[in-house]
Amino acid sequence: MAIHHLTPPIRGGERPRLPSAQRGPVSIALAAMHVADPDRQRIRELRRRIAERIEADIALLDALDAGGRA
Repeated sequence: MAIHHLTPPIRGGERPRLPSAQRGPVSIALAAMHVADPDRQRIRELRRRIAERIEADIALLDALDAGGRA
């Protein structure tokens, strides 16, 4: 049975590798900006409302079409 280590041993100046990718300060700052961006939240909300409106309009058209076939 083989033994698996999460991080390999350090050899001749090699930096240890972590099992997950490291994130630098720029990546962390960009991620924080995306989360805190109120415009992003507004756009998400607008898209949700538009999608709901389209679904309601399609349901109305389906109801009108079904009523005309009777």
